[in-house]
Amino acid sequence: MKKILIILSFLVFNNAYADTKLYVHAIPENAVVKILNIKPKFKQGIPLKKGTYRVSVYLRKHVKKEFEIKIGKEKKLKLKVTLIPKRFTNSIGMEFVYIHPGSFMMGSPPDELGGDINEPLFKVTLTKGFYIQITEVSEGHYKKNMGYIPSEYPLGENFPIENVSWKDANKFINKLNNREEAIYRLPTEAEWEYACRAGTKTPFSFGNCINSGQVVFYAQKPYGNCKISLRSKGKFPVKSLKPNKWGLYHMHGNLRELCLDYWGIPITEENKKKEIEEDIFDYWIPFKKHRIDYVNKVKSPFIVVKGGSWSSGPSICRSASRSRKSMVSTYSNLGFRVVKTIDIKDFEIIE
Repeated sequence: MKKILIILSFLVFNNAYADTKLYVHAIPENAVVKILNIKPKFKQGIPLKKGTYRVSVYLRKHVKKEFEIKIGKEKKLKLKVTLIPKRFTNSIGMEFVYIHPGSFMMGSPPDELGGDINEPLFKVTLTKGFYIQITEVSEGHYKKNMGYIPSEYPLGENFPIENVSWKDANKFINKLNNREEAIYRLPTEAEWEYACRAGTKTPFSFGNCINSGQVVFYAQKPYGNCKISLRSKGKFPVKSLKPNKWGLYHMHGNLRELCLDYWGIPITEENKKKEIEEDIFDYWIPFKKHRIDYVNKVKSPFIVVKGGSWSSGPSICRSASRSRKSMVSTYSNLGFRVVKTIDIKDFEIIE
């Protein structure tokens, strides 16, 4: 009898600390699942002891997911993991690429040629990935969504749309959201510059110089010691020239681009003195050396415009360059591109 009680006690104790069986339902189904901090290969129902595990789910042409799970005393743990494509095309032909979250130095260093005091250097961390359109919104995209072309001189469906204001761009986006039941919007200034730089720290994503084979701009004079390039005589079709390292076209030129942010100048000790000297800068906003998911929501009558255009000199085409425009102003050198927000969890627990 004593032996039976000992055996039963052992079984109860052992069952309380039994391994947890892990199941991962991946979408798409052919995604590869790995547990990175153990040697055995993953298989459905793999037994895991109590602890923390690093899970990786990967499929070619999709955004890889890596996350931690904590195993306790569960008998089974079933997870659902959904991967998203690195690129996609929406219902009206707009093409998007996924941009991973990360940190970068926004603005220009003091010694950057053409830099301005409205471009103070500070660190920005973007905690969420996002999709950004690889080109400007084209005349073809605009007509498919809105039914008309606002450009004064339409050139064809592959040319970027211009002569649109910030309010016009948001009307386009609102209609696109209703069409697709999605969350499209203009890029924040930080997202735009992060995507434009594509991991670089130089004035341009192409390096310290640009030429007419890389950027559609007005090369009226050289940028520093760079060679003089040919002058652009007007906007080019989207995808005309080489994209940056992250697959984005015409971030430095062709058309200036609208951002989500209200205009403001981060106030530093240096530009505070300049205000007294020049008395031209309004709309001061707080300055911090590190910002998380930065976007300026301090309201003003103006919004931020980034990037150069076919009528801009090289300094205006720098990654850090910024200017302001009225919400209702339209110009022949001003357009926009669109961001799609993503809100997908690393995993869901299946009951």
